[in-house]
Order: sequence, then structure tokens, then C-alpha cells
Amino acid sequence: MISIDNAQNQIGLPGQIDDGREWADWLLKKAEEQREKSATESGDFLTVPRSSVLKQELEQLEQHLNTLHAEQKKKTELLDLVYELEAYLLTEARA
Repeated sequence: MISIDNAQNQIGLPGQIDDGREWADWLLKKAEEQREKSATESGDFLTVPRSSVLKQELEQLEQHLNTLHAEQKKKTELLDLVYELEAYLLTEARA
């Protein structure tokens, strides 16, 4: 059980708590901390990756997308060359 003196020391309030709101705020804060602690200890929740992990994954996806765009551009250029060669060979064959 949490004593009032201990709570006052943790809140940082000297002397008596005159206003019940500070005490209620402190209790709510402790309850929230306890709930978060019990939630992280439970295996029944989804973990959200940190933003640095998401950023790294985004960079990898962007790099992969850029690679795919470059490959597509090369294939398109090669196909254009094939069409040009085909057109050239057809005109040479007619001549």
C-alpha cells in the first residue's frame, strides 16, 4: 500500500497535500504506469516498432523501388533498341 508520506515525497510536494487533485493525479499516474508495465509483461498485445526501425524499413523499400525503376528503365531502353533494329532490318530487307 502506498503511504501518503511516500506519495508526497515522490510527487515532490513538501508538507501536507492540501488539494486532493494532486493526490488524485499522482494515483492516476501510478495506475497508468502499472497498467503499462503489466501490458508490456503480457504476451497478449501487439508491439509497435520504434520509429527508427520503421524509418530503416522505409529506406530499404525506397531503395528496392529505385532498383526496380532502374531495371524497368533498362528493359524499356533495350526493347526500344530491339524495335529500332527490327525496323532497320525490315527496311534493309525491302531495299
